[in-house]
Amino acid sequence: MPQGAFPATAPIEQVDVGEVIAARLRELLAEGKFVAGEQITEGSTAAAFNVSRGPVREAFKRLTQEGLLKSERNRGVFVPVLSVGDVEDNYLLREAVEGASLERLISRSNPAEYTRLGDLLDRFEQCLAEGAWDLADDLDLTFHKELVHAAGSRRLRHAFDSVIVETRMCLRALGFHHPEHPDMASWHRDILDAAVAGDAEGARRALRFHNATVLKDLRRSNEDTTTTGS
Repeated sequence: MPQGAFPATAPIEQVDVGEVIAARLRELLAEGKFVAGEQITEGSTAAAFNVSRGPVREAFKRLTQEGLLKSERNRGVFVPVLSVGDVEDNYLLREAVEGASLERLISRSNPAEYTRLGDLLDRFEQCLAEGAWDLADDLDLTFHKELVHAAGSRRLRHAFDSVIVETRMCLRALGFHHPEHPDMASWHRDILDAAVAGDAEGARRALRFHNATVLKDLRRSNEDTTTTGS
């Protein structure tokens, strides 16, 4: 066949099957499709994705390094059982990444990004008003994720995309009670308003208040569960 038959043909890009599987497993973990302590086997995962065990093993390795799965010698790979300490550590990292992202976002001062984040909060506030808690959860975390992405740092984005999955796992495991926080919408609006005003310290302060309030609620929820189960 003449070489001229391929003048506009784009090359076929290599696909990292291990990362594709890891990405899908992150989604499933975030969606609560696996329960804490559940074992995930190479065989069942390979069968589900119709792949060999090699890329599954690589995906497990990546997620274990990220703390989203736990590997136990001679036993296998499990969904971790998260403690309050794990949640506190998760939010410590989140605050560091989001704080740095806020400072970078403010220095870039992109009105279009602020408008997009504001639109997200409008939808979030509407869900809170309607009591649509599951959708409110999604929009809550989407706001924080998009805030980090708007900073334009590939490394901050990568760090946050991993930690936000564990955040979802934490919230599902320990429970967060939206109805008990009628002022929740203002926590996020205060962060954005300070960023729009160019007030980096005010944005960080609003972020710390947000995180401290969520952690307080999660600790109380854990204490209630422990007391009930004792």
